[in-house]
Amino acid sequence: MTNNNCSKIASFAALEEEMNGFLLHPFLGKRLNFNVTALEQAAAHGGHPLANIVVGMPKKADMKTPVDTAELDQEISDYFNFLIRPQANALIDLGVIIQFLSTTMHIVYVTSERNLLIYNKHDGIYVNAIFPLKRMLALIISCIDVNVWNSHLEAKVIDLLIRTVAKKKITNFDQHFLAFKDQALDLNKLEFVPFDQTQNCTIKIDYQPLDGQTPRLDGFLKTTFNDDQLKDVKAFVLQWFGLQFDIESKEAAAMLWCISPGASGKSVFMSIIRNLVGPENVASPALSELGGTFGLEPLLKKISLISDESDGSFPYNRVKALISGNSQMVARKYKQPVEANLTAKITIGFNLLPVPERTLGFERRVYLLPFPNSFLGNQADIHVAERLQQEIPQIAFAAIQALKELRRNDYVLVTTPEMDRAKKEYFDQYRDVVQLFLQDRYHLQAGNRLKKSDFFKKFVAWSFKQELNSQTVQTSKGFWSHAARVWQSVFKVAKPTVIKSNGTNYVVGLAENRSDDDAAIK
Repeated sequence: MTNNNCSKIASFAALEEEMNGFLLHPFLGKRLNFNVTALEQAAAHGGHPLANIVVGMPKKADMKTPVDTAELDQEISDYFNFLIRPQANALIDLGVIIQFLSTTMHIVYVTSERNLLIYNKHDGIYVNAIFPLKRMLALIISCIDVNVWNSHLEAKVIDLLIRTVAKKKITNFDQHFLAFKDQALDLNKLEFVPFDQTQNCTIKIDYQPLDGQTPRLDGFLKTTFNDDQLKDVKAFVLQWFGLQFDIESKEAAAMLWCISPGASGKSVFMSIIRNLVGPENVASPALSELGGTFGLEPLLKKISLISDESDGSFPYNRVKALISGNSQMVARKYKQPVEANLTAKITIGFNLLPVPERTLGFERRVYLLPFPNSFLGNQADIHVAERLQQEIPQIAFAAIQALKELRRNDYVLVTTPEMDRAKKEYFDQYRDVVQLFLQDRYHLQAGNRLKKSDFFKKFVAWSFKQELNSQTVQTSKGFWSHAARVWQSVFKVAKPTVIKSNGTNYVVGLAENRSDDDAAIK
């Protein structure tokens, strides 16, 4: 065997390994009227992926004895040589190479990213195609003639693929399926299904959820939270964990604030979320960075946002936009902005809570989870996070079941009495009930007018419905005294404009919202 043939065969063995994860369809080389006897026998034996490309998968009844490896290697070398360069010493046919690559694999061009993606059938996700395609191309050509390859040829093939394969937008990906280790989670049915390139996944979680008990999680929750809260705490925690996997949903529109002075299990809790979704699928920005020009860029293609750095600067406008889950433009360093749906679920750890924004919409979307106990010295279990990590597949399965229940309840999360109490006390410290009423019920509208006497009546009914304490505002005069102080903050005008007509006072320039519903935070 010549040195040149040895190089060909060595390249061919590498080519098999390189292409193994990406081969999807047979190329059907028999149409070329070329002798593929050895290839047919290899495919019939079922042990050669490139043989299957050429002649297709055989029926089980047609299984044959495998052929001699050296004979097969030489025939595949001859096959590629005939396929790509039918006449000796002729130029390589780039069109055939493009047809071969785009027929046997699934490659797409993402227009907004100017990026080729290739589908990996074993992992169930699309990955950057440039590196594997360059290796495959070099190896295919080396099977013919190790001296033919050059970077100019490589660049031309990549450019032709960009111009010929199917085109997609980045927003076409990661919407309806989430790839785990062995199967994909159908996010509509919350059931596991085999991988398929039509699922358009790029996010991968490298374990498979398993049905089973979660004694380590149960022990952690029992130790961390008080006994009288345990049942509801577990229900809430599993729903919050399950919500992380709900990457296509905007329905929950919620974020979780974990509060404790330290050494309470808060960090362990957040590490469970990080391990559930995979560290590579988590963004962990400082809150001050999140509010910056490029603060959203790290959230692209992330499942969860976890931050345990409370530096006193809370970017309310940025967070409200994230909670809504609506499409928005994301500024990127050294790249063009891209439009994306950022649906990363937000979990933040605080030692000291920030001053809240005084809107009902924002308040309704904040869930407070107090960690009531501290574990110092010998009480601290430094291995608890490591033990919990071993239970992640079972926790994930339980979380997906909890997500099903959450959906049946229209995404109303279970809370504990302690969570409700802590949240009420927190917001009550900063609450101006008249300001909340005006923000919730009215908006500017030039030329419109409303009877001034109706405001206090509606305020009383509204505060009763919202279960808010309005004892400090018991008369119409007291209401308008409060309103004068907050008017500019709410409506961006100095004071209310009041006119009198036929003995009735009217407030000019305001209109009522159509309903009490503030489903979209503005």
